[in-house]
Amino acid sequence: MESTLQVTALRMGLAHDAIAALQMLERGMFYVNGVKPPMPRAMFVQPGDVVSINPWAQEWQWKYYTAQMGRRLMEQAQQGFEGQTALTAR
Repeated sequence: MESTLQVTALRMGLAHDAIAALQMLERGMFYVNGVKPPMPRAMFVQPGDVVSINPWAQEWQWKYYTAQMGRRLMEQAQQGFEGQTALTAR
């Protein structure tokens, strides 16, 4: 289980979370030893294998991450505004 391509990519920091790693894996964004694996979900990484990511996948990953962070920040801002009291000028 720990040597699957998804877990390896997540631990290497190529994906921000497990969901992003799975999505990137299913879209064929990872390469093992310079070759796109034929069955990425069933791919086990061996010691000495080189796991890399497509350059265009890095852009997709950044868009996914910023979208996730944007949603979280908006939720936090809405919660913060609801809990604040109105300020009045003197």
